[in-house]
Amino acid sequence: MPSPPKLRALPSPVLMTQPDDPPEPDSQYVPGEAATQLGLQPPLEIVDTIWRLVVTSEPGAGKSYPLQGQVRVGRDSDNDITLPDDKRASRHHALFQITDNTLHIFDLNSSNGVYVDDKRIRGSSRLRSGNLVKIGKTTFVVQYDG
Repeated sequence: MPSPPKLRALPSPVLMTQPDDPPEPDSQYVPGEAATQLGLQPPLEIVDTIWRLVVTSEPGAGKSYPLQGQVRVGRDSDNDITLPDDKRASRHHALFQITDNTLHIFDLNSSNGVYVDDKRIRGSSRLRSGNLVKIGKTTFVVQYDG
């Protein structure tokens, strides 16, 4: 039976290396490019919100809500947008979702439905700038700032 290989000591101490200095502003650096080349997910970048909801009904007319990712709306305090005084809104009424810069709304099986431009939606609907969305007694206008 062969003997196990012998280990030898390292010739010098192992040093920790520091990451390279950040690229100069005028270089051709593209955030996440190295990760993408390695087949990894690039880091998320913080971008300005380009979708928003603006309340057009009372109370709260003029209040603006920026939308990013998924935003849930309803009467309960655990929603991203809360409508605590709107008795026609369900506890978890609707979900706004942005995918590939496209905005959709999903009715979360609410009691009184979700209306887009005065038409009740079934399941979900794609939204466009200028659409009026009614959740309970609260009406929002969809705005796109892109």
